[in-house]
Amino acid sequence: MSKSEQLLICGCCGQKLEVVKAIGHYLDYDFSVELMGCKHCNLVYIPEELANGRISQVESLLESK
Repeated sequence: MSKSEQLLICGCCGQKLEVVKAIGHYLDYDFSVELMGCKHCNLVYIPEELANGRISQVESLLESK
């Protein structure tokens, strides 16, 4: 975990974000991933690099199937 991840605070409740296991759903596919999230609100933080990089690549692969 990087230093910047340790400093993330939930925008809804103000709690410190922790590493949580999240389930992603896209089309008919489910996948699990560890992300920073709020255990109080059950919201997860998806960094811009992940959203524009890896998730975009996976999205393209799944749509081509």
